[in-house]
Amino acid sequence: MCGICGFTNLRDNELLHKMAGLLEHRGPDGEGFYTSQENEVSLAMRRLAIIDLNTGGQPIFNEDKTVVVVFNGEIYNFKGLRDELRLKGHVFKTQTDTEVIVHAYEEYGEACVKHFAGMFAIALWDVKNKKLFIARDRLGIKPLFYSVKNGKLYFSSEINSLSAGPEISKGINLRSFDKYLTFLYCPAPETFYEDIKQLPAGCTMVFQNKQVSINKYWKIDFEKAEHKTEKHYIDQIDELLNTIIKEHLISDVPTGIFLSGGRDSSTITAIAAKNSNIPINTFSLGFLPPDDSFNELDKSKAIAQYLKTNHTQTIINSESGLLLDTVTKHFGQPFADSSALVTYLISKISREKLTVALTGIGGDELFCGYPRYQGMKLAQYLPKINIPVELISSIAESYASNNSAGRVKRFLYGMRCNERDRYLSYTSYFKQEEKNELYTDKFVDYLGSEDSFAVHKKYYDSCYSNDLVDKIMRLDIKTYLVDDLLFMADTMSMANSLELRVPMCDHRLVEYMAKIPAKLRMKGFTQKYLLKKLMQRYIPETIINQKKQGFMAPLARWLTDALRTQVESFVNKKEFKNYLNYAYIEKIWNDHKNGRKNYSDQLWSFLVFEKWRDSHNIKMPDLSVKIKPVKKISNPYDFKKILLINVAGIGDFIESIGAIKSIREACPDSVISLLVSSKVFNYAKDCPYVDKVYELPVKHSRGFSVENWNEIIRFLKSLGRLRKNRFDLAVNFSEISSWFGALRMALLLKYAGITQSLGRNTQNRGLFFTRRINDFREYKYNQFHYFNRITELLSTNFKQEKPRLWQSSEDVKKVDGLLKDWNIKLDKPIILINPGSDRLTRRWETEGFAKAADYFAKKYSANIIFLGSLTEKEIAEAIIKKMNTQAILTAGLLNIGQLINLVSRANLLLTTNSAAMHIAGIEGIPFVAVAGSGDPWRDVPSGNEDKMKLLWKKIKCNPCYYWECPKKAYMHCMKIITPEEVIKEAEKFMVNMGY
Repeated sequence: MCGICGFTNLRDNELLHKMAGLLEHRGPDGEGFYTSQENEVSLAMRRLAIIDLNTGGQPIFNEDKTVVVVFNGEIYNFKGLRDELRLKGHVFKTQTDTEVIVHAYEEYGEACVKHFAGMFAIALWDVKNKKLFIARDRLGIKPLFYSVKNGKLYFSSEINSLSAGPEISKGINLRSFDKYLTFLYCPAPETFYEDIKQLPAGCTMVFQNKQVSINKYWKIDFEKAEHKTEKHYIDQIDELLNTIIKEHLISDVPTGIFLSGGRDSSTITAIAAKNSNIPINTFSLGFLPPDDSFNELDKSKAIAQYLKTNHTQTIINSESGLLLDTVTKHFGQPFADSSALVTYLISKISREKLTVALTGIGGDELFCGYPRYQGMKLAQYLPKINIPVELISSIAESYASNNSAGRVKRFLYGMRCNERDRYLSYTSYFKQEEKNELYTDKFVDYLGSEDSFAVHKKYYDSCYSNDLVDKIMRLDIKTYLVDDLLFMADTMSMANSLELRVPMCDHRLVEYMAKIPAKLRMKGFTQKYLLKKLMQRYIPETIINQKKQGFMAPLARWLTDALRTQVESFVNKKEFKNYLNYAYIEKIWNDHKNGRKNYSDQLWSFLVFEKWRDSHNIKMPDLSVKIKPVKKISNPYDFKKILLINVAGIGDFIESIGAIKSIREACPDSVISLLVSSKVFNYAKDCPYVDKVYELPVKHSRGFSVENWNEIIRFLKSLGRLRKNRFDLAVNFSEISSWFGALRMALLLKYAGITQSLGRNTQNRGLFFTRRINDFREYKYNQFHYFNRITELLSTNFKQEKPRLWQSSEDVKKVDGLLKDWNIKLDKPIILINPGSDRLTRRWETEGFAKAADYFAKKYSANIIFLGSLTEKEIAEAIIKKMNTQAILTAGLLNIGQLINLVSRANLLLTTNSAAMHIAGIEGIPFVAVAGSGDPWRDVPSGNEDKMKLLWKKIKCNPCYYWECPKKAYMHCMKIITPEEVIKEAEKFMVNMGY
């Protein structure tokens, strides 16, 4: 555990040490620095020693110092990974998890993060490729903030450290002010500073050639497995939690648990006690009367006694609210969840005995523990009731911990809304009607049509499951859990140099819970049903079966007691009168202090914002001067739900990946879905730039041709699923090669209910698109050009992106195994041959490929490997029979990811116009393509043209767009290209490579 920071393209040791110094509380046990020889990157860290106390310093390097890493967090499965990597030949010098990251990157590249189970923020410098690779764990347990300024990237574990960068402005993001007052936190990826962003959870960032790219490597899959018995699920959860908690207990320093008395922390304590040879240290906080309704001390004490832990209880009073200054300073931006106070205090108290603590954060999200889940379920059975807001507001509330009246008000207000907006109303603190009174006209004008719920709506709408419980679980994990609870837990614990671990947020448990039927995760209206059943194995129900109590402070009364002076000072000074209506603030303060309403969260948010402004010397913009809100990159119509369509073949799909990425970066708040053909679906579903992928059962190369009634039914069902999504916009990348294809595309858009569409007007067949680019065969542009032109219809702010292909670690392992099984000679060139194509007009004579293969096999002792789908197996077999040398046949053996990996390892590709040709172009592998029937301008892939050779000779009938050659042509366009010409061009590449 530590804090990390750094920057690129700058040599400034003073700044590097200053940024690291501002992280000292995160790592008081040591520091480390690195600056590359040519000043491309500077890295720093502060260390809190947890594992391998003597040799665990950072940065850590590989053997030749071409990979260097600084790292914040823990890799819990590092011991197993280290054993795997040792078997692959890696040599380790320490016992740390940090060194495992270095060697995993060497072995798996950027996909290394998929092998890690843990909490982490990683910054890794790849010397050979001059690439800075940054990653954040799947759930966002560890924070990572960054800023891109003038071709430089700055990053840090904390905003306070990052804002030390001289180029980083302290100009505040007023849209975040609106979101903060709505949720009490700032949703990622935004922060309160215009220049500072958060790297989203489950994402990696690459900074190379002064360009930043962000990729999503993990998402929650709600696809349900085969239904099992209730006992089976409980057994699996039990086994998983035992494995995870044992890993979380690994430490070379004292470790303990925050025991609130609730089911989450009690479960962790019980399993930890089972797996520990010594008594577990546990800690609890409580309150004196009149705040004892917030206590769970009797419960936590009973559990501690039953489990025989070393238990410490601490009683606090309302003076704890005066920690406002201390707590606010550490967050670096306004954060108004008042449970930060008690988290700070319990961290401070336990740090006297511990360096590592475990907590139950995440259990409510996984096991449906929030009362709002019950409210959502109940609302499903009731009609929508439009109760006047004034009537709801008139209900009196209390300062008590449960504040039942407040929950009733939230429920009644939610009954006025649709399902999604109902849940958002449960999780917000100022409703729109209240904002209308709270905000000044100037502030309202400034915000314009800004939707403070945009991020939350995106996550709700893009959930793969239609089940209510799945949707709200995903939304909470993507927003409240990461941006509130985990951010608070990290900041408050690290402020006291304490590492806080969260076993319930282990991605293995999250993934398993997502696959359990929602009706079991919340059985009827029973919260935490499965966890309750599991706990019966560890703790008697007589001890644990008490009403749920959140881990929170009695803030409502504190505001009228120890904090009263500060609230009245805020109200009287009216320092934010350009933004906030103080007459309304006085009204809610009077209602609160007189006990009629409970506005504790709202009033606390004002105090926190004021303290942040003062402690960070923030200058608020003067709205009396007309200020235009900073324009985010967006499309002209502000589309919320976009469907991208590419139902062509593999080659066309991978060429469109750059354009898909551009759309994602330009429309970060949109829910983006992708519709692809069956052949591409299994690869496309891992696309990091979209939220959901749909499969259309079409024959991939002929547009929408369906071969039987079953496919027609599947086709119509697919369109039905699309219609349910109510997309605002469709973007079609596919070339429409026939009038029949044009009809089917128009019907697809019509049936799916999509009224706005972008696409290619190929030979005037795309006139039905509402916006289109002209595409005539006379134009000499390739597919990559057209894909980027289409994105420009959406916005002129698009940045052209080269396609960047992804591969899973399983695909890499598969190819490793095949190369070993085939006895490939790695000291000899690997030459791939792709002879097939769905289009008969693209196939070259088998004798030609046989001659070329024999030539290179004999002259260079090359490994000859034939590619192709299962339907092209006969072609490859026919060629091999005509050869005088040995060759390997892979037809039908490889999926797309494995094909990409194999092509990327090759030295040369001989091919027709094929998917392999496009992969080679993108991956920079030299190729010679026999492309006599095609169009050498339109067919050429993106990539380095010096490594491409398309052989084509002009005759009367080419370029040809037929699938089969007209009877009298006899494929003359392909036959006039000789084996000698192919060999000659390929030989040039071999010579350039030094063979």
